[in-house]
Amino acid sequence: MITTNNITEFGTFKGKKVHCITLINKKGTVLKVLTWGATWHALELVDKTGMPRDVVVAPKTFSGYLKQSKTRPYFFGNSIGRYAGRLSNPKIRVNNQEIELKLNDGVHLHGGENSPRNKVWEIVNVNSGNNPSVTLAYESPHLEEGYLGNVSINVKYTLGEDDRVQLHYEATTDTETIINLTNHTYFNLDGESVGNHVLQVQSSSILDTDRKLIPTGKIIVTEGTPYDFQDRKKISQIKGIGELDTCFILEKVKPQIKLFAEQSGIELEIESNQPAAVIFCPKDIAFAEEPKNVQWVQQAYPAVCFELQNYPDAPQHSHFPSCLLRENETYQNKTAYNFKVQEG
Repeated sequence: MITTNNITEFGTFKGKKVHCITLINKKGTVLKVLTWGATWHALELVDKTGMPRDVVVAPKTFSGYLKQSKTRPYFFGNSIGRYAGRLSNPKIRVNNQEIELKLNDGVHLHGGENSPRNKVWEIVNVNSGNNPSVTLAYESPHLEEGYLGNVSINVKYTLGEDDRVQLHYEATTDTETIINLTNHTYFNLDGESVGNHVLQVQSSSILDTDRKLIPTGKIIVTEGTPYDFQDRKKISQIKGIGELDTCFILEKVKPQIKLFAEQSGIELEIESNQPAAVIFCPKDIAFAEEPKNVQWVQQAYPAVCFELQNYPDAPQHSHFPSCLLRENETYQNKTAYNFKVQEG
């Protein structure tokens, strides 16, 4: 059912009201989701010292989101589609039809500017009882940003009583098309540089990319490189390569990703049905307006983003997993973020 006490107005986008849905479990953990872009705005929980922390890195206000998208977009918490990551060739043949996608500097990134991440989604359902949840929906019309088919997209955010946040994306189409959805939330588990966070990734290989971060089709073994996080290591080991913006091929062992901050005692475990994770850890984030936490602009490596998805540029590489979605099929991306607090 939809209730009004946990839905508040957050801003206005192209004449439409943008709302923030607040979900609270019995432990007092708070999850906030925006209808603009089906965006994960906040997750507030208590760390090992008893201090409340918001571990989702994002602008403080809606005007901050809008200014960011016009300067240097970071896609804070956005639901990305129709195709996450980078596509190199604007002309893609699907179902004996050639489609032409819009490019920016020779790359089609995260579905384009006029995509689901930059639209106001409909609130379908809000459950404020045990394991509270919200379901949002968006109807992507035929040829939006050049993509074939009328595609219906749903995402359900669920906040478990054990601080397990589940994101479940579903999509259907009325004609064969390509699709690759993901979520683009950035995390910081203690407010300091995530360079000191400990990361473990169940992956022994990454996709090779060119200077525009387009996959070449080659696969690189990570052992002995700064991209090797098979054992627990501080993220700061990437300093030699500058920053991470890399597609890790995931093993089937779950959880595939673990992130831990000793200072707060907060650990994040991620498990997904997706074959890959693009891990993005920028050296800095230039906020266009005030962030929720000013500490994020005062240090190197302020946040890390885990984009659970299919391989970028899969339509151009036949040996990559298929990204086709046909009529009478349902695309599903199921990813769970398990937050735990170790005692001090």
